[in-house]
Amino acid sequence: MRGNELIPLEEIKILLLSAVLAIFGGFAKLFMSSKRLTVHQFLSCCIVSGFTGVMASYLVRYMNLPHFLQSFLIGMAGFAGPAALSAFTCIYEKKLGIRANGNNLGKRN
Repeated sequence: MRGNELIPLEEIKILLLSAVLAIFGGFAKLFMSSKRLTVHQFLSCCIVSGFTGVMASYLVRYMNLPHFLQSFLIGMAGFAGPAALSAFTCIYEKKLGIRANGNNLGKRN
């Protein structure tokens, strides 16, 4: 890190590109739907897909996958949106040894 930078500029670029790629994936799923598109759906898609893409970016870079595979997985995470977040939650819970269902929230297995 240089100077007073909280997050290096290169990291911000990577995360923004990941979010944009995931948002495109989210749009693909949204436009495949035969339902009429509302502003709420559009904004929700942008937020959920973008967040999912950023989380997927951290995961695939941690796994040190090839760049083309990283891009594919980030885009597909945006396409999957909430389902991808649920999968990430399961991985997180398994790694920490917790279950997030009602009575067992925060307790170790």
